[in-house]
Amino acid sequence: MTRRDGQSALISKAVKEWYSFYEIQPDQASSDALCKAALELLEQGFDGSEDIATLLIGKFVGKWGTRVNAPSSNSVH
Repeated sequence: MTRRDGQSALISKAVKEWYSFYEIQPDQASSDALCKAALELLEQGFDGSEDIATLLIGKFVGKWGTRVNAPSSNSVH
């Protein structure tokens, strides 16, 4: 398995864990946002699917949290 294959598997597992946690069906828009965020976390040095899934769950709360214009946990209200 190449490094890229390993990263793809890790990202896939983390994203599946996010869907499982929120008990929603996968969709392309959410998957795109989650995969992009997971890749950024990998680049920051996180290397476990459980760690990445936990961070995704905290940052993207439910399906609407994955939308581009949705407020995130980093918003100031």
